[in-house]
Amino acid sequence: MASLLVAIELATLPTVALVALEHRSRRQPGAIDAAVALLTTSLASFALLALGAALWFVSTGTAILSPEALVGQTGPDRVVLALAGVFALAGIAFKLSAVPFHAWTPVTYAAAPLPITAYLSTTSKVAAVGGLLVLVQAVTGAGVSAVGVALGVVAALSLTLGHVIALVQRDSVGLLAWSSVAQGGWVVLPLATLAPGATSLAVGYLVIYLLATMALWIVIVALANDPARPDGTSLHWMRGILRRQPALGLAMLFALLTLAGLPPAVAGLLTKIGVISPVAAQSFWWLAIVAAINVPLGLAVYLRWAWLILDPLPSPDSEAQVAKVVLPPLWSVVLGLLTATLIALSIWPVMFR
Repeated sequence: MASLLVAIELATLPTVALVALEHRSRRQPGAIDAAVALLTTSLASFALLALGAALWFVSTGTAILSPEALVGQTGPDRVVLALAGVFALAGIAFKLSAVPFHAWTPVTYAAAPLPITAYLSTTSKVAAVGGLLVLVQAVTGAGVSAVGVALGVVAALSLTLGHVIALVQRDSVGLLAWSSVAQGGWVVLPLATLAPGATSLAVGYLVIYLLATMALWIVIVALANDPARPDGTSLHWMRGILRRQPALGLAMLFALLTLAGLPPAVAGLLTKIGVISPVAAQSFWWLAIVAAINVPLGLAVYLRWAWLILDPLPSPDSEAQVAKVVLPPLWSVVLGLLTATLIALSIWPVMFR
């Protein structure tokens, strides 16, 4: 548990500094405020995680997160253990942008330098999922149902709030911020069952989410780097990009279809089916219903963006601007590799068997 506490903070504090790194740039006037918001949230969540660690030690008599520590527990110890799991979940969930610990996400994403925002929405979440998996594996099979219920509530709230607010966003950064909240809900969804195979399903979904989101961010950063386009992250500038620049348009379109879970992006479809299947198998019907409602909501979020990319008749100003987008050679290679990986996983989905 001590290693988990240290690791979560080591993965968080450097990110706070990165958010405030370019506060003088024209696009990041509020970067310092965003960094403070992230720091405040991280400190509050660390306090909850530390409280969860203390309650775990009181309940089990050991600081080791292991199912063996729960053997023979009854009565009051079981209540303390449930509280320990819930507080530890609260301490980790903020890094995953899970509701109700998501408040920092739209503020920080909008004000941070775009490459740092891309980092926050992708690789930064690996630490959160790693800590969450350790916690879930420790209580899986131990009958600590309160942790599963808490995970289910967090997943349901994250899915619904993230999708609903993403629907009204007109800026790609804001849309991806709330998409990050919703996608965090999909990652947490199978873990709510506390089933033995749920962790691998959550990791599989996270991998596909990371690949698709990184592909989107590469194009967004390239659009925003044009000094002639002060609001280059607006969805308006992506209208008709498939016709003007087929390579960029196809990469964005396939990434959006992956996040939506629509063919031909079979990888996204299979991972979404995968995270819902244990919920249905364990008869978590209320959570399965919430997930089913959020499937069309997610389709609406990403297909709205995809429709702009496919628009054959962009407005004259957006057409002129889109034509100027040029990716640096290294970015082009990375974008090609990400897209090729998503396509390969859709053609040969071996990781989902």
